[in-house]
Amino acid sequence: MNCPFKEESRKMSFNSDDDFMSQISPSIDSRSKYETSSAFDESISGNKMCPCEQPLSDKKDKGMFNSFVKLIKNMAGEKDLYRAISLYEFYVNLILIVLILTTQNTFLAILFLGFFSKQIPERIIKTVLSRKNGQLTELAKRPQGANNCNMFNAGGDASNHSGLISGHTFLISTIAFYFIYRFTDLFKHNANYKQSLFIVFLFIWIGLVAMARMRLGCHKPHQTLLGFVMGALWGYLIYIVIEAIKNKSDRVKEDESKIMRIFEI
Repeated sequence: MNCPFKEESRKMSFNSDDDFMSQISPSIDSRSKYETSSAFDESISGNKMCPCEQPLSDKKDKGMFNSFVKLIKNMAGEKDLYRAISLYEFYVNLILIVLILTTQNTFLAILFLGFFSKQIPERIIKTVLSRKNGQLTELAKRPQGANNCNMFNAGGDASNHSGLISGHTFLISTIAFYFIYRFTDLFKHNANYKQSLFIVFLFIWIGLVAMARMRLGCHKPHQTLLGFVMGALWGYLIYIVIEAIKNKSDRVKEDESKIMRIFEI
């Protein structure tokens, strides 16, 4: 590659200090302090350094990294990583529906209904407990300027809609706590390392989702915290219901064992 800064290498001879200073003085006058140091080194070595010359591997690595970051940020159709994270609820529902239809697994179907049923307490809280005399309570108010806060990062102005509780945090917390109760049988024994790693991943995702919802201006901290608490309670309820169904249905128990094999050592 031709470098616009590259010049023919030349050797410089210095008969005196004045001769040396006269040859490097243009660099001192026209360049910054940093560049002057470079000019001095170049004069000594006789070679011009080209700022556009850098290892191709470095350029390639930076290009791949920037492309990866750009891909993640564009997942939601906008250059916003937090919007991409917020779309997880749609992807979870979509993946479960596809798995249910392709595997005909009754356990997954019941689990999906359990996760989807979190809409019941969420609607009750948002429509009944969030208002007093027809007005949103201070606890229920979203941050000022809340906009496009639904599952698809759409819906327009949401400032007059209740933000109590964070449905996104509620769902991922429900999933996490259901699997904690299931893996430990309500803490009667310890989870194995594979199960523990999965739970750690879910808790990291809870933190990312809560942060994303607050950074998008859709929820206040206490609203995401209440979503977390509700997830712990709703996850427990789903666990109890599924265990009761398993005791009456061998099909559900068998289908559950097929899924749980993924988490066995």
